[in-house]
Amino acid sequence: MNIYIKIIICLSLVISIAVNSEEVADNEYNNYRGFNPDISDEHPVEFFRQYAIFIQMYDEKVIELYSDSAQILGYTEHAHGLEKFGELTGKEWKKSASAALWMSRNTGDKITFSNASFIKIDNGFRISADRYSVKSCYTDSSFYLVVKFNKEGKLKIMKEYFEVIAESKC
Repeated sequence: MNIYIKIIICLSLVISIAVNSEEVADNEYNNYRGFNPDISDEHPVEFFRQYAIFIQMYDEKVIELYSDSAQILGYTEHAHGLEKFGELTGKEWKKSASAALWMSRNTGDKITFSNASFIKIDNGFRISADRYSVKSCYTDSSFYLVVKFNKEGKLKIMKEYFEVIAESKC
């Protein structure tokens, strides 16, 4: 067989694989885009990655990821059970977030995330992850965010649920 024919066959296979791989990636991306893909260019995995980076860096840009109408629920785990210590709207959280980030930075509390999972819900996603506090030596496996697309096609946090412990396990 002529060398040129072999090269053409190999190139055809490579191009075919590349085109099919791109199509599969596009299909997976479209599966996560929500109900109005024409206005949405955000991906929930990337959104959560950015959220985690902002939290780890104490970056105030995290504040803009919340909707004003978001619901933030915090619970403290005690020996006798869970106790709600806070419920804020997104608007209330935005007013106090700078102070909370400053306090976390100055007390050395670093938050990391692992085992993230994404479940598609009505016009958005439920993102669950293990949330680990270095200062408390505690993993909150009940942490989750509900993110939804706004009218501009941007994902915004609509609900956040987390638990902390009363005393450090370190």
